[in-house]
Amino acid sequence: MSSNQSSLAPKILKIDASCDGSNFRFDRPQPSDEEGNWKHKRAFGRFIAREALLNEELWAAAWIRAECHWENSSDVRSLDIYKRQFANKEFDAIKKRCSAQQAEKCICIVAQVKKDDKNSKRTALSSIIGTLDLSIRQLLVGETFPLERIKEPASCSIYRANQPKYAYISDLCVSKYYRRKGIATNMLLLANEAATTYGIKQIFVQVYRDNTGAQKLYDQIGFRVVPEADGRLVAENKHLLSLQI
Repeated sequence: MSSNQSSLAPKILKIDASCDGSNFRFDRPQPSDEEGNWKHKRAFGRFIAREALLNEELWAAAWIRAECHWENSSDVRSLDIYKRQFANKEFDAIKKRCSAQQAEKCICIVAQVKKDDKNSKRTALSSIIGTLDLSIRQLLVGETFPLERIKEPASCSIYRANQPKYAYISDLCVSKYYRRKGIATNMLLLANEAATTYGIKQIFVQVYRDNTGAQKLYDQIGFRVVPEADGRLVAENKHLLSLQI
């Protein structure tokens, strides 16, 4: 990586002691392909999309989400404090989701700059430049899409193990200086590939109606609006999109 690109890399604040795990290292070296035992991985150009395994990678994902959440709030006083608070909560939430031993499974996917001689000193934290969550869920009795208004009695709206499974994508973020390089697209493609390994046939995602950039991205991959869901999401100004795989 050139010195100019290094100067553009996002600043990642150190983790708070309250979130620190016993094996957390801010200076942990970026793992190589040989060191990583990744079930889901997709290489493209000088980047790799894969599942996150290290706490350092989950913290980097949380920080990127904090950066994106507060991206248009540069005039807010003590902005770094708010970002850190957001990242701390998100870090705990990601760890909880990914470690849950329930019917719902969550995989945190990250994108990183490939390790090579030019950036051999990169840390596990600083190599991460994009993230999303992929959740494997099951529909409730009577549902054909998530959070559907079910006409059957409320007693039917319960979890049953034999209900169809689906995948749900959330928290898609790419660091500001690494956008328009195919990173979001390849993370989504990896999410699709990972979902198929769980026998998933349908993936859902919510997107804001005024976020035309995100809508175009999902459309290019094959996501389509679920018209029946729009009534429920009007108040949130969102569309529910679906992809058949």
